[in-house]
Amino acid sequence: MGAVLSACWVGEEDEAAPESFASASALLGRKGQRPLGVLSVGVIGTGRSSVINTLLNRADACHASGGQLRGTRGCSVHRGERSAPIEDEPALELDFVDCEGLRSDQPVRAEELYKFIELLKPALEQFPGGGISHVFVTLDVEERQNHASVHNLLALTELFREVRERCYLCITRFNTNSVQAQWNNELLAWTRANRRAATWDELSGAPPSPSSMMHSYRAYIDEGFSGAGEAGAKAKLEQLLRFFDDRVIWMYNLDNMQQEDRADGELPPHEEYLYRFYRAAAIRQLVDGDLGRFPSEKLRIVEHKESLNELASACVLQCSDVALI
Repeated sequence: MGAVLSACWVGEEDEAAPESFASASALLGRKGQRPLGVLSVGVIGTGRSSVINTLLNRADACHASGGQLRGTRGCSVHRGERSAPIEDEPALELDFVDCEGLRSDQPVRAEELYKFIELLKPALEQFPGGGISHVFVTLDVEERQNHASVHNLLALTELFREVRERCYLCITRFNTNSVQAQWNNELLAWTRANRRAATWDELSGAPPSPSSMMHSYRAYIDEGFSGAGEAGAKAKLEQLLRFFDDRVIWMYNLDNMQQEDRADGELPPHEEYLYRFYRAAAIRQLVDGDLGRFPSEKLRIVEHKESLNELASACVLQCSDVALI
């Protein structure tokens, strides 16, 4: 196991990612006394709740819907939630708001975004700790991105443009069979080489780093979105990635069956390793980049300098076919 841990991100000095799980633990030990204040938003069914569960190493911090019933309903405010222990790792503490998602089948209309803002505003007003430190916007890369889904994610980025440096794109479902076969070939190769390992000591090599997977994903966007009618989706997806710059975390969320296997001690070693590997990278990036709390009352949604109707209309207009950035 030690050889695998020491191999994490070797030779990628430009990336703020752990060289081992221990480096994330050390960072939590230095900064873990201050809870992060997280707002999790996105479109329906992209893993917003699961991202929180993964960070907290719990299956029950948020109710992650599955099957035909997809997505959180309403907004829920959580205070002082602590991560479940992993060996001797210091606890990660979060205050967070888990909010229902926007639709993905049609571009959001101003009146729909207005209703979303009305739902979110009271939760932000009572946000624990006085404000947010991170805004998570989830992107499910297994779903074929279309004009409507990316349009709606861009509407959310416009809503929080004043705290852009605190916004993080949370990429989910990059580990599914279809994604690995399409473009995440490095992860596919690592998985094939290690899926029969009975223990961590039998694992070899390191999984692909976040920067390596982002390079592969961008190449996939360049080459894969070439069909008729896909130009708009491609342009908007590129806009979305530019908004976040390098503030991107890759979340290896466990589905319900994997959670059950893990609780029973039956999760395959390579899956447990990947879960911890990418979770450690995400924690390192989030804690290392923590800018402190942005006061909720200064957010446009709460401060109410303009009517919420006007704010919703402006955000929808900004993420139309006119370039944002």
